[in-house]
Amino acid sequence: MADISLIADLVRAGLDPELLQRVALELARGQAAIAAAERVEAERAAKAEAAAEAKREANAERQRRFRERHNGSNALRGVTERDEALLPPPR
Repeated sequence: MADISLIADLVRAGLDPELLQRVALELARGQAAIAAAERVEAERAAKAEAAAEAKREANAERQRRFRERHNGSNALRGVTERDEALLPPPR
């Protein structure tokens, strides 16, 4: 809010008190609008960060399941003729 002594000085200097009151009200409204916009932006940023974190977690879980599925299938498969053909000859 406006400084009371500043308002009193302006009234003594000859400015219209009603005009000062209107200006003070408009300034307060402007400050409230700015604060509301900042809150909305902070909420939007928080939601975006939460969504990004959820996406990272989902990707990590999907990769974990993929690795688990494929690593398990490789371990159970064993050595095949094709695998043996790819090995270098014994020394």
